[in-house]
Amino acid sequence: AYNSAAVQFSRGCPHNCEFCDITNLFGKFQRTKTNEQMLAEIQEIYDLKYKGSVFIVDDNFIGNKKDVDAFLPELIKWQEQHNFPSNFFTEASMHLAWPNYKKTLEMMVEAGFDEVFLGIESIDEGVLEKMGKKQNIKVDPLEAVRIIQNAGLKVSGGFIIGSDGEKSEVFENIYKFIQDAGIPIAMPGLLGVLKGTELEKRLKKE
Repeated sequence: AYNSAAVQFSRGCPHNCEFCDITNLFGKFQRTKTNEQMLAEIQEIYDLKYKGSVFIVDDNFIGNKKDVDAFLPELIKWQEQHNFPSNFFTEASMHLAWPNYKKTLEMMVEAGFDEVFLGIESIDEGVLEKMGKKQNIKVDPLEAVRIIQNAGLKVSGGFIIGSDGEKSEVFENIYKFIQDAGIPIAMPGLLGVLKGTELEKRLKKE
């Protein structure tokens, strides 16, 4: 009677976005469970007769590329052996659209992932640079969403309104981007200042 089950693969994030407290809470070195641990938990969900969506609740599922690339082939094998009882969704950074993550993206789709939440945050390059999200600039945001969608994943996205340097047309620009990108679940929110973040340190200093 649940919309989705949940498991966690990793903790931590290699990035340090100014507004985010994940690195402060869980560290920059992303630790992961072993393949055996993950498959045991997924097997337990299966043994409980649950069939449906499984949310891998990581803040950034692909943050440890080496470990995720080692896990996905094992997940694909498990899915094949059990006739694909579950589909997966997770959160990831915009790296997923980078050329060197192409194989990772393909394996996610092959393993049964059908949705990913992206921290898009802003479509203004200057704002992204100031918040420390340069990884969102390497590939144009609209093109990045298209790459991931074309691979077979539905993209939902988070956006932040209220960052320094934003222009008055931010609302219209984000609305237009969401429509152009075909993002069915968009989460625009006002910027909040979380304790221990680089944003809090900067604002206190200023």
